[in-house]
Parts: sequence; structure tokens; C-alpha cells
Amino acid sequence: MEVAAPARRSIPQARTVGGLGVVAVIAVALAVCLVLALAVEPKIAYLALVAIAAPVGIRYMFSHPVVAVAVALASHAWAMELVGSIVTPFKIAGILAIVIVSRNLLMTRRVHPFPPAYSYGVLAMLAVVGLGELLAEHEGTAGPFFEFAGTLIIFVLMTQTLLHENDFRTLAKVYVINLGLTSASVAVEVGWSALGESGTRAGGICGQPNVLGNHLAMSLPFALALVADRTETAVWRVLAVVGALGSVYGQWAAASRGGTLGSVAALIAFAALAPRRNSVRVSAMVAAVLVTVTFGSFAPKSFDRVTDTVDSSVDIDTATSDRSAHARVSAEMIPKHPWFGAGLTAFSYERVRDTGVLGGALHSSVLAVAVGYGLPALLLYALLQLGSVFVAARGLGDGYSRFYMAAMAASAIAAITSGLSGTELFRAEQWGVVSLCQIAAFRARINRQAKTGA
Repeated sequence: MEVAAPARRSIPQARTVGGLGVVAVIAVALAVCLVLALAVEPKIAYLALVAIAAPVGIRYMFSHPVVAVAVALASHAWAMELVGSIVTPFKIAGILAIVIVSRNLLMTRRVHPFPPAYSYGVLAMLAVVGLGELLAEHEGTAGPFFEFAGTLIIFVLMTQTLLHENDFRTLAKVYVINLGLTSASVAVEVGWSALGESGTRAGGICGQPNVLGNHLAMSLPFALALVADRTETAVWRVLAVVGALGSVYGQWAAASRGGTLGSVAALIAFAALAPRRNSVRVSAMVAAVLVTVTFGSFAPKSFDRVTDTVDSSVDIDTATSDRSAHARVSAEMIPKHPWFGAGLTAFSYERVRDTGVLGGALHSSVLAVAVGYGLPALLLYALLQLGSVFVAARGLGDGYSRFYMAAMAASAIAAITSGLSGTELFRAEQWGVVSLCQIAAFRARINRQAKTGA
């Protein structure tokens, strides 16, 4: 999917540490950290590792802008909140990505084209959200507006860096590394005790079980793509298998309804889209169903929470009826404010008036958009997300690129499915994987037109 481009000024690339040099630096870092951990304090070992490895990573990012953007996108789930004074990996990587891409744009003096229809749709959605905040009946919250503005920045960065077919393979590798870090954080937090029915729900690096579950669901397809790619090295394919297993383990420990449904949807979508032959497709689909059944049988916390959500016989005080109450109150509020919504905080006020109990955030991004910003916003929201999956499905290529295009579509499906039971409206990771579908298909179309001379 390499973009045909006119001659341009070459970028003076920063000299990178060679392969043996990187291995040597990492080996020395690990040795030093091990000694410090045994002799002094584990926290000091962690700080030493960061101090030694960070300069290597930053230097690599400057010579590979796609890595900077990929890290910012994949680490967004660690941030919890986009706004606020807390320094997070996402904020650090995001600032680095902006600096690196800006540097390259200034040196090349060329802006790569954007997917036109999707770009206009994102800007329209941003305008509708901003207008909804201004006209909200109750006191609004600027958080979603700034979060969606942040996703717009991520989208712009991706259009300027994810230009070649191999860039999407690099993105998948970043997600696999992130899966390893995320599942390791779950293991440190709860170990194997989370797998029992009475275990504590894990939040891991993400800090909250539902955010963890959604993050793992969106990351899983990228690991599957690397596993399926026979042209990839054995090391990365093994790491991808470990990452996929870590995703299942983390999902098990998180016991998130949205994350569980998102992972199942991602497995089925990838099995349906990735294989090129019907026999392989049927085998992959059967495997996905078997994984789903196994997960449902031996991960009772996750699937019991999912099935309880649609069980009307459950007691009124459980989380199940809370979801039902959310839907009922929303159905009453939407007709009263169909065009610009009532504001995101209106739901809490309505819950107090309706039940006498303070209501938290709506646990459904679809209902939250409809209640907070109105039906036009909901229409844009649905068109942008579902349209991206449709574009990716139509743009499935040949060769190993098909696996990565299928992974992007499956990840977007996981984001949409997870959002049906989640509170994240405009998080950069959710909209980032949706945008990836549009960017990948757009770059492929440009490449085909360049080859045919159209």
C-alpha cells in the first residue's frame, strides 16, 4: 500500500543503534537492573531500566515516526483520562509523536492527503459535540469534546505516517508488545486468583476493568494478524501467540461485559475476513466458536455478567437491572431533547428524580451520545464507525496485507461492540482503530490508481 509521491527532499535520518548494539544495551540494562533488584530495591531497578532503555527508544522513534504514533495510540488505554495533570505514557508518546511528525512535515514540506468523506465526518462530529456542550440543559462537561479533539490529532498524525503497507505490520508489533505489558500488569496485580468465581476483577495498567477489557479486545486482532503472517519472523510470531494468550488471560481477569463481547466479535470477524479460501475460512470460524464456547465455560465471571445483562429475572439491585434502568431512562429522555441532546450530566439528574439514587455515567456509548448530544450526533457516530468497517471489508487485499486489513476491521468491530456496554465515547484508541480502516483503504486506493495511471 505504498503511496506514490512526487520527488521530494530527503529527510536526514537520525543514525540508529544497530541490531547488535540494541541487544548489547538491553542485555547490559537487564544485568544492571537484576543486580540492583537483588542488592538494593526493585523500584530502583525499574528506574534504572527506564533510564537506560528510554534514550534508545526515543532515538528509534525519531527515525521511525510510525512507531511514535503507534505507541501513542496503543498506550492510550493506560492514560485513563486525556485531560488532567497526571503524566501518562500516552501523553509522553503523544507529545513525542506531534514533535516528530511536525519535524518531518517541515522538512518534506508536503502534507499527504486525507480520506475526504471520513475527514469531513469527523469534523462534523466534533462540531455537533461542541454545539451540544454549549446548548446542554444541565451543566455540561468539556471532557468528551477535548477527548474527541485529541482523537482528531491522532487521526491527523496517522494520515501523515501510516503511508506504507509495512507500517501496519509495525503497528501490529507495537500492539503485541503492549499486550505483553498489559497482561503482565494483570499478573502482578491478581495472579491466577482472578480466574476463580470469587476473584477480584483486574484493572492492570489501565486502572479500571472495563477499560482493560475494551483495550484487550481491540488489541487481540493485531496479534492474530502477526500469527497468521507466514512472511513474518518466527520470533515475532511466537511473541504474537504469547500476546494473544495474554489478551485472553487479561480478559478473563477483567470480567468486563463489553470487553468479553468485543473479544468474541473480534475473533469471529478476523476468522471471517482473514482467510482467502473457503475451507480455511470455515476452519477458522469453527476454531473461533470453540474458543468462545471454552471461554464461556471456564470464565464464569465474564460470561455470567454478560448473560445477566439480558436476564430480566435478576434482582432489581444488581448491575443487570442497573443496565436496564439506564436504557429505560434514556428512552424517556431522548424524545425530550432529540436534536442537541440534554448534556452528558443530564442522565445523573434524571436518575435522581426517577429513582432517588444518584446515577453514574451511562454504560453504553450509543445511549450516551443520543442522550447527551441528540439523534443527529448518534447518526454521525454510527455512520463513522460502521462505515469504517465496511470500507475495510471492501478493501481486503492480497498476500499478507490481507491479514492486517482484516485485523484493522476486526479491531474496529471490537471497539464498536465493546462500546455498546462501555462509557468511553471518544477515546483515542477506540477511534484510532476505526480510523485505521479508512486510512488503510484510502492508501491502497491511491496505490492502485498510481499503478493503473488513473
